Amino acid sequence: MPKLTIDNIEIEVPAGTNVLEAAKQAGIWIPHFCYHPALGSVGACRLCAMKFIEGPVKGLQMSCMLPAQDGMVVSSTDPEALRMRQLVIEWLMINHPHDCPVCDAGGECLLQDYTIAGGHGIRRYKGKKHTFLNQDLGPYVQHEMNRCIECYRCARYYQEFAGGDDLGVMGSATRVYFGRFKEGKLESPFSGNLLDICPTGVYTDKTARFRARNWDYEMAPSVCPWCSLGCNTIPAKNHPPEKPWRPFARPGGPPSPS
Repeated sequence: MPKLTIDNIEIEVPAGTNVLEAAKQAGIWIPHFCYHPALGSVGACRLCAMKFIEGPVKGLQMSCMLPAQDGMVVSSTDPEALRMRQLVIEWLMINHPHDCPVCDAGGECLLQDYTIAGGHGIRRYKGKKHTFLNQDLGPYVQHEMNRCIECYRCARYYQEFAGGDDLGVMGSATRVYFGRFKEGKLESPFSGNLLDICPTGVYTDKTARFRARNWDYEMAPSVCPWCSLGCNTIPAKNHPPEKPWRPFARPGGPPSPS
């Protein structure tokens, strides 16, 4: 079991554990998008950068891509690592539509959380945003490609776990697109999990679109009763306000509805 030091905390982890997971076990949360315990590491988002000070690897590295090794001394608060993560967030937000007020992922979006946590609040880019056309993926999954940060989670899950081959990544460079070759209902019966695996709002629940925010729902873990497989599910119930919301009348404008 390798022993390493992360932010002056000595920790011993099982062999094969990457540095990102080691930091999590030490109580240190490292921002990340593309990494998922079930999907593994691809190093696509570049957000989990940490400074490796001593050990077999040195310099600014992606913590999800390196297994923990004896003698490693790692810092998540090094100015170079912090600056790297800030620039990655700024780069991701260049082409983002900034539509959090109308996005159903608002309140449970990692991009939203990390943008605030990283202190990014000023847009320096003055050019035009790169935009995509959305696809109709059926009656259950809403597609909003302009919110994509190219973490590859959806394609990896859909092909490796859901067993589908009708959704994936296409294009290259600034033309990377996650979707189908043509519009149509997603073929995998497990396509609904795209809503959970996506860290932003590219895939949202079309059946509950614009109905409520995440904090408006009461949720509980359960088991699907449809067949004998016993798939895990999380039913949700929306609690509407007791009185309907009415807008305030503007000074000098027409009165608000009664």
